[in-house]
Amino acid sequence: MRAGAFEWRAFRELTRLLGRRLDRTGMGRFARWGSLALGVACIAWIVVLRVQDGAHAPTLAVPLKIARAAVWLGALPVALAAAHQRRLADRRDGVEAQLLSRGFSERQQTVARFVAAAALAGRAVIVPAGVAAIASLAVAPSGSALVDRGAVLFAVGCFALVVAAVVAPLGALAEIVAPQRGRSLVLGLILGSWALADLTDNASLSITGVLGLFLRGLVGALGLGGAG
Repeated sequence: MRAGAFEWRAFRELTRLLGRRLDRTGMGRFARWGSLALGVACIAWIVVLRVQDGAHAPTLAVPLKIARAAVWLGALPVALAAAHQRRLADRRDGVEAQLLSRGFSERQQTVARFVAAAALAGRAVIVPAGVAAIASLAVAPSGSALVDRGAVLFAVGCFALVVAAVVAPLGALAEIVAPQRGRSLVLGLILGSWALADLTDNASLSITGVLGLFLRGLVGALGLGGAG
């Protein structure tokens, strides 16, 4: 039991280390600041709607719109960061050798990179969307509206988890498949599938389209069809 707990703590520290390194890359910083900018923008948006339309301002859909935007401004940059020669950077900086000397295998490091990328991508979505949902909750005009906005908060939380599980690991996988061209591979998959979906008018053919369909379906299942 103690050995298992120690191993889990060690892996968690490994994930945090690799996550910090990923967060300090150019694309990692872009994702962080893009996420924060969306959070600030959504608060301003909700305040403006509240001032213009009063207690019944249409703020219910704002968190959902912010969540979708955060995929492009937050999660995708994290995926691009994860796809860009992370193993080479760790080897160059001596991090890989240090981790190997501490008993972390290459496989464990690879898994930790996937987990770190997923955590950063999830953060990039939940921070602005969560802020928007909480701000929307704060200006709810009635008890029923409060329940609806609570359901929206739940929806964007689930959406962030799905994005974390899909988009960022895609970048980590691309770095393994094409170490020198990981970013190009991720961009090709994301933009290529998006263009194909647009040409065929079939959202299910694109990665971002599938994510959008998931969010729309979840919102509908929660009885919030008008918000989606």
